[in-house]
Amino acid sequence: MVLLNRPGQVRGLTCSTCKDSSTVVVDHVEGNQLCLSCGRVLENVLISEQQEWRNFNTESLGQAGAEKSRVGELNDVWLDGTSSTTFIGGSKKMQHLQNLMTNYDSSDRALKTSFTLLRTIADSLNIRDQVVERAKEILKELNQMGHLRSRANSLNTLAVLYLACRESSVSRSLRELVIYDRSLTVKELGRAINRLKKVLPNRGNAPTEDVSQLMPRFCSRLNLSNEIMTTCEAVAQKSFVLLTSAHRTTSLAGGIIYLVTRLFFADDSPISISDISQVCGTSTGTIKTTYKELCLYLDKLIPPKHKDKIHNITNVAANTTGKVESSPAPVRSLLTGNFTNF
Repeated sequence: MVLLNRPGQVRGLTCSTCKDSSTVVVDHVEGNQLCLSCGRVLENVLISEQQEWRNFNTESLGQAGAEKSRVGELNDVWLDGTSSTTFIGGSKKMQHLQNLMTNYDSSDRALKTSFTLLRTIADSLNIRDQVVERAKEILKELNQMGHLRSRANSLNTLAVLYLACRESSVSRSLRELVIYDRSLTVKELGRAINRLKKVLPNRGNAPTEDVSQLMPRFCSRLNLSNEIMTTCEAVAQKSFVLLTSAHRTTSLAGGIIYLVTRLFFADDSPISISDISQVCGTSTGTIKTTYKELCLYLDKLIPPKHKDKIHNITNVAANTTGKVESSPAPVRSLLTGNFTNF
């Protein structure tokens, strides 16, 4: 049996079986009084006399070993209401009176609903708490402007989360965010972000997303080594200067990963183009098109220490004539933050 952190020894009590040689302890988790010598349960229903306190630790909620808090839920600094949430039993009149005193007003209820949905989405997409707090700040600002009631849904919450990611310098593409709700499309999320930026013009104005920021996450999902990941980051930084046509960040990342894996493994790469397509959220055709354009700049893209492996790459762009056709102009809007023309 696992006892609480430090079971307290009870002096003056002895086990009826072991007599004077017994050691009696109290397990405050199970509420038991036990004899350590023979294991006999002397008392199985005990009332805890430990101190009660408020729990402000969000990480321990719902987990085993969480701190005991019996005086209400957590105080949320983003809510205007400051009343206690202790529940009163017994008289129905007292319960009704307490409900009148502790109920949130309409604005706080909308904010609390949005916070709950935000936490669900963040946990599903593995978003850091730093980004969640920034998203709460944006939701609070929307609530103060009176725009939150009509936006308490998954589409607008994802739009808020996207702006929070940009402000926190956390790279999350639109395709990665819409995974939470399969009924949504990238185009719908882009329009929602565009509408949100009109309401909050000063939000989400972060620097342009860098392709190299995506490499650690994508390479980790593909189980690639640190050497390959570092090479991908170096190629991504050089491609930003060399490539003249517009590409989505995820498409460019997929093409770079495909190029570098061919560089290291030639035709025996354990990572297929379909695997890269699934991780990056782009089609195999787009990856091949990007790969062709990258092959035109092999000598400048590949780091010097890996140039001896260039022969591993089959330059499929060698037989193409003329310049590789660039992507349509509206795609460039993904890099600039303007989502008007999807």
